[in-house]
Formats: sequence, C-alpha cells, structure tokens
Amino acid sequence: MKLKVVILALIVTLQSCYLLSDDRSSILPEKIEVSDVYRNKISSGISEGCGAVIFTLTEEILEEINNQGLIFFNDATRARGSTRSNSRYYLYQRWQGTPLKQSANNTNFWAGMSCAKNLGLEESLYEEIVLAMRTTGSYYTGHYEGQLVVIPRLGLVVFSYAG
Repeated sequence: MKLKVVILALIVTLQSCYLLSDDRSSILPEKIEVSDVYRNKISSGISEGCGAVIFTLTEEILEEINNQGLIFFNDATRARGSTRSNSRYYLYQRWQGTPLKQSANNTNFWAGMSCAKNLGLEESLYEEIVLAMRTTGSYYTGHYEGQLVVIPRLGLVVFSYAG
C-alpha cells in the first residue's frame, strides 16, 4: 500500500512539474510569437486539469495581426508541440473572429476561465478577457479540450482549457 501511495505521489509531482514548466508555448502555433508567460493559472490532477495560460504577444507579431486581421491566422492551425505523441491536442480548427457565443463546442473555454478565476486570476483581467470574447476585434480557434484566443487590444494570447 505504501508503495502505491509513493508511486501515485511521484506521478502527480512529475505531471505538475511538466505543466508548470516554461514549455507552455508548445500549445501555440509557430507563427504566434510571445515574449513571456503573463499568467499561468492551472490545476491538474492525474489525468485531467483546467485553467488558463496567458502569454504576451511580441510587438512584431501584434503589428502583423493588426495589419492583416483574420488572414494572419490562415496557416496557424498546428501548434509547436504537434510532433509529440498526443498530436490531436496540438491541432486547431479554422480561426474565427469574435464574438464567441457560448455553445456545446466551446464549453471548455468558459470552464477553463472559471477555473483560472477560482485559482486566483485577477478579476479585472478575467473581465477583460470575457469582454474580448463577447465583442468583435479578437480571434479564436479551438480543439477538443480548449480554445486559443488572441486579443490584440490587450496584446495577449489566452489558452483556456478543461479536460
């Protein structure tokens, strides 16, 4: 019994170390360059987790997005980590412009944001992200566990997930 507890604790520790590592940009398409992780509010269990990782866009990429709009994202459907074994986690759908209406196809975005808020994401930042998702001017895509959102007005990229 003690051995099972030790093994379980080791698995949880290793998974947490991976999730908290600086390699969070592997979820982003190659052409979306970021300067740093702005906020990282995640919760993980043995096989599931939820939360949001928020990145700051580089000035160069922000300028390209502002100049090109939705066209910028035409070839941004494969994340940097797509060579990993769980490749469907790194493949995104076609990008769209906001607003994002709540539906069965994007419940993981809203659940992930709620989770991040419960983990201490600042209320004002949470409200800014939700506002950006409900109005025009931002861009989003998704996969089976979450959504990736670019908010030019804030200079941020948000990956929100639950699953």
